[in-house]
Amino acid sequence: MNKFLFLFLFIANIGFLQAQYTAIPDSGFEQNLIDLGIDSEGILDGQVLTSDIDIITNLHLTNVIYTLEGIEGFSSLEYLDVNLCLISFMDLSQNTALTYLDCRWNELTDLDLSNNTSLEYLDCYGNDLLTLSVQNNPNLVFLECGNNGLLALDVSQNPLLETLKCESNSISELIITQNPLLETLKCSANNIPAIDVNQNTLLEHLEVNDNEIQDIDISQNTILGRFECAWNQISVLDLTNNSGIWRFRCNNNYLTSLDFRNGNNTIVTDFVSTGNPNLTCIFVDDAQYSTDNWLNVDPGSTFVETQAECDAIGIVDYGLTDTLIVYPNPVFETFYIEKEQQVKQIKIYSITGELIKTCGNQEKYQVSELVDGIYILKMFFKNGIIQQKLIKR
Repeated sequence: MNKFLFLFLFIANIGFLQAQYTAIPDSGFEQNLIDLGIDSEGILDGQVLTSDIDIITNLHLTNVIYTLEGIEGFSSLEYLDVNLCLISFMDLSQNTALTYLDCRWNELTDLDLSNNTSLEYLDCYGNDLLTLSVQNNPNLVFLECGNNGLLALDVSQNPLLETLKCESNSISELIITQNPLLETLKCSANNIPAIDVNQNTLLEHLEVNDNEIQDIDISQNTILGRFECAWNQISVLDLTNNSGIWRFRCNNNYLTSLDFRNGNNTIVTDFVSTGNPNLTCIFVDDAQYSTDNWLNVDPGSTFVETQAECDAIGIVDYGLTDTLIVYPNPVFETFYIEKEQQVKQIKIYSITGELIKTCGNQEKYQVSELVDGIYILKMFFKNGIIQQKLIKR
């Protein structure tokens, strides 16, 4: 009986000892654990004592690692940073305490987070993900999933979300009406045709560049500071409720109407509206201030304060279709008119319609005495009249 009892205990003890190890088949992964002083054995043998890893709460890996097989043994893990490791496989189903995951710039094609219900921070930028589900992550506050191949993204079950960055994917629909705490949204370079931000009243940073958006209402986003909507199909923008905007870019749209009269234009440090050839008038608080400080506008666009001023500067061409060039414009002292027909007379009006100066046909036109600002230049020819704006500086 003693021999049988001894043999039983010996076999059981072997099983017990084996159970104390977790397999780490990737040598890069294990070398990281050795370098960090986590693998107490200090040798590359494809395994690590489970007692060395099941108490670890924070892990930052840096070596080239192809698989994180063995990460399931880190049962207490809360913080995992594995960016730029070339990882293609990672099973986090046993890491239920995880709250922070940074796995940027790897080669992941799948990321199952269905068991990580405590997750608050997720950055998976620059992988090869075609799908991503965050439906079981109700505590998520930060989500960065840009530069993947995502066709869709559902954040309806993430009511605590404050930051969402999903740029450079192929997303065709993005619904954020269930994310009332959202402060930052960056969804540029997707295929989004429309987006509703009316429920996101805490938005401070909004980038929707390079999509297919035709209309966007930001009237409820009253604390918005940074707004970029370049390379879309937007025709009308009203920013009269957005007095906090300091960075604005709406270049390369189909704009015909832009109202920026929000009472706080002087805080704007970055204004770009080029690439909107049909945008004649840009309504602002102070036309002279905007003319002096906001230089990235189309030649055919003019800053105005009222509709009457806008009506006065509309470019008019009566009977003449060939090219006319007024240069330099803006003008400092003198300007020239390049035209096939001879100019009979020019008249210069203020933006409010007051006649300021009349000149006959001349080689050059002297305007050094004019006060800096925007004027209406009306040119009379034998076969018609051309009217356009002239900026004096």
